[in-house]
Amino acid sequence: MDERAAKMFASVDTNGDGKITQAEFLAAKPPHGGPGGGPGPGMHGSGMGMGPGMGMGPGMMGMGHHGPDGGPTAQDREAFQADLFKALDADHNGQLSQAEFAKAWETAQTMMKTQMFKKLDKNGDGVLTKDEFPPFVAKMKTMDTNGDGTVTRDEMKAARAASPTPSQTPSTPPN
Repeated sequence: MDERAAKMFASVDTNGDGKITQAEFLAAKPPHGGPGGGPGPGMHGSGMGMGPGMGMGPGMMGMGHHGPDGGPTAQDREAFQADLFKALDADHNGQLSQAEFAKAWETAQTMMKTQMFKKLDKNGDGVLTKDEFPPFVAKMKTMDTNGDGTVTRDEMKAARAASPTPSQTPSTPPN
């Protein structure tokens, strides 16, 4: 399990027994705003957050009932969370092990990356162009040290080596 997933697991496992019960899961709140529990685009309500900007809470999950703010009702959220817990509990023992949690974490990360790409790919052609992803164009220009319009592996490695570490700057792009 990666470091972020391990930290999330530990924060949800409030009694520290190495397992997440349904009660712990339902009581968990995402560490950041956004999907699953905070003011995030398109998602409403509380729920088990799986990482920065990615929650396991309902909202865009096709729930039919809506509360006064347009999001799902408290009953819908609770039912969704209970169903989600049951789906994640692969061995059906009423607890999430670290392995079950890690699998859910990986799935959530994959979903988040897929959704992000789809959102950026405005015309849906499966390719990001410079018009669809301007921050990449600026970054690419800085990495393209010979100015040929492409970035080689060596140029990318050199750019990473020259960049400050994530602890030095919170806005460093992922590797």
